Amino acid sequence: MSSLLDLQNDLQAQKSLRDSVETIIHAADNNKYQDIRKLKKLRHEAQSKATELNRSIVAIERRIEALKRVEPSPSTDSLSEEPAARSSFDTRAPSPFVHLSLPAVVVDTDPGESTWALNELLQALGAKEREAEFYVSRGNALIALLRQHPAWTNDLELLAWGHRIQNLLVHGAKEVLATAYRLARYVISDVASLRTLTALRIQHFVVASLARDPVRFLLEREHALKFVRRFIEVEHGAAEIHTGVLRALIAVAEQNEDRLRTLCLETLCELAVVVPERLFFLGGMRVLMHVVSDGPYEISGLVGVAIVHMLDRPCGRACLRGGADVGAFLAPFTDVQIKGHVNTERLQHGANVLTTVLKAWPGLVAFLQRDFQPVRDLLNCLVFAIPVLRDVVMDVVFDVLHIRQLPWTRAKAGVVASAPRTRVVSHYVALLLAVLLRCDVLRLLSTVMDGGDELNARKAAYLYAEVHFLAATLLPETSHVPQSPKTEFQVSTFEFPKPGVSKVHIQDGPFQEDDRVLIVDKSVNFTSPSNISTNGDHVNGAFVSDFLTSDALSCPDPSYTAFGGAASDDTSVDHTFSGPSFGSSFSIEKMTRRLQKPRRDIAAINVHTQLAKSKSKQDVDDAAFRQMILDTRVLSTKSFARWNWDVLTELAQGPLRNPRRYDEVLKTTKLFKRISSFFRPFKYRFSTTKRAPGNERYTAFGCEFFKMLLSFPEGARTLAESKLLRQIAECLAQVDAYSGITAAEPLFSKQRLLVTLSPGYFRMLGVLSADPAGLAMLESWKFFSMFYHIVERSGREDLALLILSAVDYSQLSHLRTILGKAMATCGVAVRLHATRLAASLLYAPQTQTWAARALVAQLYDTDVEVCEVAVAAIHAYGAVSRDNLDHILRLRPSLDHLSRATRARQLLYLATPRGFRYLTESEFVQDELDRWEATENVVYAKQMERSILTQYCFPAAIPNTTAAPGFAQDAPNFFGELVKTDEGCNLLLEQNILERHVSVIRASVPQDFSQLSPADIQLLKASLWVLANIGSTSLGVLLLEDHGVIPDIIDICRHSDVWSLKGVAFYALGFVARTEEGAEVLDELDWCVKADSMQSPVGVSLPRNITDYFFVDSANALTISTIDPEALEDESDSDRLVAAVIQRFKELGSTYSWSERSTLRDINKIKEKYGEVFEAPELLVRTLDMLAAGHYRMNTRRTILEYFGGKVWELMVKRERRRRLSGNRQAD
Repeated sequence: MSSLLDLQNDLQAQKSLRDSVETIIHAADNNKYQDIRKLKKLRHEAQSKATELNRSIVAIERRIEALKRVEPSPSTDSLSEEPAARSSFDTRAPSPFVHLSLPAVVVDTDPGESTWALNELLQALGAKEREAEFYVSRGNALIALLRQHPAWTNDLELLAWGHRIQNLLVHGAKEVLATAYRLARYVISDVASLRTLTALRIQHFVVASLARDPVRFLLEREHALKFVRRFIEVEHGAAEIHTGVLRALIAVAEQNEDRLRTLCLETLCELAVVVPERLFFLGGMRVLMHVVSDGPYEISGLVGVAIVHMLDRPCGRACLRGGADVGAFLAPFTDVQIKGHVNTERLQHGANVLTTVLKAWPGLVAFLQRDFQPVRDLLNCLVFAIPVLRDVVMDVVFDVLHIRQLPWTRAKAGVVASAPRTRVVSHYVALLLAVLLRCDVLRLLSTVMDGGDELNARKAAYLYAEVHFLAATLLPETSHVPQSPKTEFQVSTFEFPKPGVSKVHIQDGPFQEDDRVLIVDKSVNFTSPSNISTNGDHVNGAFVSDFLTSDALSCPDPSYTAFGGAASDDTSVDHTFSGPSFGSSFSIEKMTRRLQKPRRDIAAINVHTQLAKSKSKQDVDDAAFRQMILDTRVLSTKSFARWNWDVLTELAQGPLRNPRRYDEVLKTTKLFKRISSFFRPFKYRFSTTKRAPGNERYTAFGCEFFKMLLSFPEGARTLAESKLLRQIAECLAQVDAYSGITAAEPLFSKQRLLVTLSPGYFRMLGVLSADPAGLAMLESWKFFSMFYHIVERSGREDLALLILSAVDYSQLSHLRTILGKAMATCGVAVRLHATRLAASLLYAPQTQTWAARALVAQLYDTDVEVCEVAVAAIHAYGAVSRDNLDHILRLRPSLDHLSRATRARQLLYLATPRGFRYLTESEFVQDELDRWEATENVVYAKQMERSILTQYCFPAAIPNTTAAPGFAQDAPNFFGELVKTDEGCNLLLEQNILERHVSVIRASVPQDFSQLSPADIQLLKASLWVLANIGSTSLGVLLLEDHGVIPDIIDICRHSDVWSLKGVAFYALGFVARTEEGAEVLDELDWCVKADSMQSPVGVSLPRNITDYFFVDSANALTISTIDPEALEDESDSDRLVAAVIQRFKELGSTYSWSERSTLRDINKIKEKYGEVFEAPELLVRTLDMLAAGHYRMNTRRTILEYFGGKVWELMVKRERRRRLSGNRQAD
């Protein structure tokens, strides 16, 4: 039988020959040969040859497939077919692993043959002294078989055939060892399989593999690391990782040039979350904290995320000295002050990690210990006159306050501004802002403004303004906020206005465009530029200038602080400033109140503005009017390309709408005649003009011309009697199958509609459809009948779409009937378009009722996509207001069809009594209640936390991170919507739902939260979110008050030692603060609530004494001197030589470099004289235990393990196997 390689070569040759023959056939088909007879003969021969080759190729492929079933391909390129195992945090660049392609290994799908193949492969792997290719090919085939039958991993007795893996591991070839690790990885299914592999001493081989040369043995080390990472993927599997393996990972992570360093650091990050105590005892936390300050920077963000997770639970904080180790995050900033040397890259990456930690609850709590001392240390960096340090610290403050992202991360992501703050994020920002103000951020910014660096001074001024505005917007009036300091901010290049003159300058600097800042004089303060502008980041100078020169800048009441709150008795308010200042020379609160005043309807203002402009355009004198007529050049030339279309448009919008002017021009000039002639279809001027961006002005003028004629009776009469409408009607009749009028090439053919301005006629007809006089003209010329026929015709969907899009439906006419006909009887494309048009009509008062009825009828459409569009439109309309919701419910839409939308949209119907009854009739409310109580509450809690993390906390640390699909922080919650009606509240009380969640809260308050299991904590968080959503409504907060659960939530926020739970309780109190009733309850419990200018709560509440809620107890912190429970104690060894070698190995790992040579010389002497000692399994086992008990550098580990050859490893495996078999016999 031919070998597989020979068959593959034959197959490639046959395919190449077939390609050549097909090229000849293609050339013959293209008549490249002049002789017809030779052409036919050549083509016939080529086709016969191609048929023969195809048959041969099929036969060879079948032989290859059959051979592969018996002899898998001996390719070694399949050792790394699947991507490298990545952690849950990993969204960075691809790993340094070398990924090789896996050749197709064909395994028969018949169960009997698969079982036979499994036995054959296991026997083959037990063969002795075969070449490396043999083991690699059989191992790949076995892995392919296990991937095809994943259930076999649970059925196979791993301990019975695990020695096959050991046989591969004692083989000398690195490819075979890599295959062994792959095979071991694929047989892992649970913790029991991990323990079996540990009993087979597989992890000892991992220690040796990771210590080998990082270049020559990269493939082996790579798969050894993948094998270790498989332990983390199994539940509770991280605890089964041997201490020696952890020591090996730490040693690799310490090597700057090792290609696996990044992945080892990532693995340590995951282990720090799962088993922090073990990693701490082995020195792994030291390595991670070193990464935070010194890199590698591409993974420092992930390390920050891991530390945030560790800070959440007391067991993890104990490994960080109760959170005291967060000072390492400040090392890049404080080292600059000591060394004087500025490493900009180190500062920027340190800022990335710092913002990651500060924007997460556990990290923030850790930074608030000792009366906010870590935050003070960070802000005190602004005191030092180091421009780069000040610049980066201010960027950190910008980022954590959600004003804008760090500039370098924003540039990489291509993001211009931060995403809008949700109410949950605003609540967190308010707390962080209060902390920054307590730490004198304003005084420190004033120091920067008074410094000599112009760029940082202007940036500090911008940040100063933002902090002022955020304080006025988010901080409660009764919260204690420090006074704005005096400042002598003066930059010589700035020109300040004279004293007493309120003036604002928009000053652009050499930095980025979004770094612009307002410069004001000493008598004027200002509000935040970025929060006024629409994009949230740039300065809206015109608005601010107009505002600042208004009467809003009157002198403030001296009894109020800078942020609008009442000044305390012991606070002296000083409003005197020397020089140009950014201090509080007027009340920010008063300014914000004016900004938040309700203004007149913008649409109404625009209408009045347009009327005023139109009126002013009509009022021109006779001389100017005659000059405008001459300037059009219509009277001087018939070439429309030379006409002045701008002047014509100005005339149509203004003077010609005056009946007197119109009559004068009509009787004395040919202006209207020539314009009308230009637009007449059969003059072939406008109708044949090519479509181009510059030619669209002709269509725009045509619409203005029709509007002008319809603006007064004489013009409407002229239009009705002109030939223009008649010819347009005739052109439309050419495409109406029922009209009897035909044309060889209709003006509205598909081709002409694509390349000419003919579609412009439908826009003009749309102008007519918006006016009662125009509708009469359309009816007189039978346009409606032709519209009916065209919409019915299946062959002209393009024309139907054009008609439906162009006409106006505001008037009660046939057009609505035509649209309804299109929604019901046309093809899917037209029905979709018509449904979207009806959805747009929902928001116009004239068409609201009709559109709602049409869309409800559209719910019964047979096409799913059409129905989904209608459902989405109805739900979006109902979400606008309760009146809209009631309007939809009065039409009684089918709930079966509405259920095609997401459940979140359906929850909106619970907000009204009519909707509650409507959903109750179909048992939707009860089914949804059961579903939320069973699983959805926990799912909602997880999604909410994930959404907060991805939208605010970690986007810079983990690029391309997105929140849960289809979930938003402001998405409707079932319980939040249910308690908006009395019926919903009664349902909660009747079924004891509220009491159940209250009991969960109260049962946990007296306990030590750290003793709760992760599942119990998740249930507690779910109950907190349930009560938060209930308390976000006026009726719901009364229920919470009746049950007295709000003080319990405050107790959790104050005393919980699970810091993420503390954060959820804090957010829950923010939900309660969204109503006036909730604000009153919180005020009685010593929490202050922020209200807007209309005294409506905005959902921000803060404790009056913040320090009481953020006390950090570090009494239970672990120390590195704590005895490692897995550390190996030195035992007396009966063998003198073994003890001597072990002693030399220990000295090798602990001595200085000057004595290393002497130690190596001693070891080499022992090996030369007593070589059999290094071939004894006892010394190898003792050495591996020694490496697991202490910390040894990678070079030392490699040097030690190189003393042991492959024979001693094989002897160790055989001894373990004999011991295991002996134990089994004794057990029997």
